[in-house]
Amino acid sequence: MKRLKIIAFIGLLACVFGALFTFTSCGADDIKAPKNLKVDLDHVLTWNEVKNARIYKLEITNTETNEVDVKQTRKESVSLASYEEGNYKIRIQALGGDDEVSDWSKTCEYYRPYETGCIYELVNNSEYHIVKVGRAEGKIMIEPMYRGKPVTAIADNAFKNSTRITEVVMGENVKSIGEKAFYNCRKLTSITNLDSVESIGKSAFQGCTSLTEIKIPETIEMIDEYTFSYCRALTKVTLNSQLTTIGFSAFSDCTALESIKFPDSLVTLGEESFMGCKALSDIQFGVGLEEISESAFYLCEGLKQISFPAGSALKKVGSKAFAEAKALEDVNLPEGTETVASYAFYGCTALADIEIPSSVNRIGKYAFYASKLYLDQYTTAEPLIYADNWLIDCFPLIRTGYKTENDKTVQPMGLAVADDFEQIPVAETETYVDVRIKLRADTIGIADEAMDECQYLKIVILPESVKYIGDGAFEECPALWKLQAAAVEKIGVMAFYRTGLSNLLLGEGLERIDDYAFYESKIPATVKLPESLSSIGAEAFYGTPLWNVKDSYGVIYADKWVVGQSLKPSAGADGAVYCDVILKDGTIGIADYSFYSVMGTDVST
Repeated sequence: MKRLKIIAFIGLLACVFGALFTFTSCGADDIKAPKNLKVDLDHVLTWNEVKNARIYKLEITNTETNEVDVKQTRKESVSLASYEEGNYKIRIQALGGDDEVSDWSKTCEYYRPYETGCIYELVNNSEYHIVKVGRAEGKIMIEPMYRGKPVTAIADNAFKNSTRITEVVMGENVKSIGEKAFYNCRKLTSITNLDSVESIGKSAFQGCTSLTEIKIPETIEMIDEYTFSYCRALTKVTLNSQLTTIGFSAFSDCTALESIKFPDSLVTLGEESFMGCKALSDIQFGVGLEEISESAFYLCEGLKQISFPAGSALKKVGSKAFAEAKALEDVNLPEGTETVASYAFYGCTALADIEIPSSVNRIGKYAFYASKLYLDQYTTAEPLIYADNWLIDCFPLIRTGYKTENDKTVQPMGLAVADDFEQIPVAETETYVDVRIKLRADTIGIADEAMDECQYLKIVILPESVKYIGDGAFEECPALWKLQAAAVEKIGVMAFYRTGLSNLLLGEGLERIDDYAFYESKIPATVKLPESLSSIGAEAFYGTPLWNVKDSYGVIYADKWVVGQSLKPSAGADGAVYCDVILKDGTIGIADYSFYSVMGTDVST
């Protein structure tokens, strides 16, 4: 009886443990639904690992189009970076062995923001810069924020040489566009929404040959060198009211650009800034511009009109500034302009009229050479060639002389010789013209090198209207014997360099004699200089007869001015070399560099 009870008890235990084992085993094989679905800033979806799961099935639904994308993965993560901008709902199942399938996870809602496809770089853990074009193409809209931080810059060379981008809309947080950022993007047609941009680097858009229009934002004060050069489809440029500087070659070879209006704020216009803009026909300058730099509008063949506002600050028209502007017909320079540099209007073959204000004190060499106003006078054999009231050149016969058939001296046709000229003996062997000129009564100035190398020029009488004698105006005129310049205020560099000038009349009002003005001429030691003279340049009288006349200290004078020295140093008690100089009573001034390179000089008056 006891034995039967024991067997029954054992059987009962077996049933209980069997039931427990079966229950525990079945619970362990259940596949749970994935939990804790999250999407990070890198657009990577993650979830918790599910025990016994061999694979995961994802169902990703675009809530706007209801398109469903199904994915499978063995990992507990999936990148969503390839999905387009929009709202998505995502759920996941875990799949185990023997066709075991979990319930769907809770739905995860996810918004995929727009991204350009460019490559970004995190800077100072606070902002992003676009550093490479990446997979971006077509129209690109630079996003204000990227992964929770602002996009503030387009880095140097970021889109350089890209042939895939066609339009760029700048994000509202972009502050800077780097050097060559869009260099040679030949299919780029527009760049807009630049209102937040504060700086644009050198060559940023150089060679963007499809770009048609650009509006410079109010935040920009400088357009750097080559920024838009070779943008050959660019037809319209709008400059902002805060712009102060346009750099070297900034818009050069923009061959489709038709007009440009400069703001009053613009002060500096760089060299070659609009060179080669062949379609440019109209230019409106602003009040603040001080200089039109060298070659700024060189080779602008279609340029017809330039205008300056009242009160213009313009001081200088630079070398070649408008050279070869073949359609330009007339120019009215504003009052206040002081310099028209060499070749400024060279080759302006339609330029028949120019108004030069009284403020101009220098016109450079060949400033109007081969212009219409020049050629019209040249072809009529006028002896002297003028631009407004400035003498700018002379007829070649004045430079080379003229020989008649019977070897007698005559004057070239049209050369007006004044009755009050003194007679100068001509050697019996002389077969060339004895050239003497008297300028027009309204002449204000003589341009640089206007009368240089006139081999037979002997007498020049300047009317009292003449205020300025330009650089090299009469240089290398070996026969030039007499100059009468009663009202001249300035004599330029090398103005009478290596001339035969020995009879010189300079009137009160002369203020400046520049460097080398009478270098190696025949100016005598008895020359008289006016009391009004305020400066004499370096070596202005070097090599003249007066240079050989020194006082007891070795100081060289031109009238009451010290112009040079030939000092004899002597050793002092301490063994050092010294020169003691006492200037003579009545000395008015000391010319530039008069005591240059003389060490230990003690000068007293």
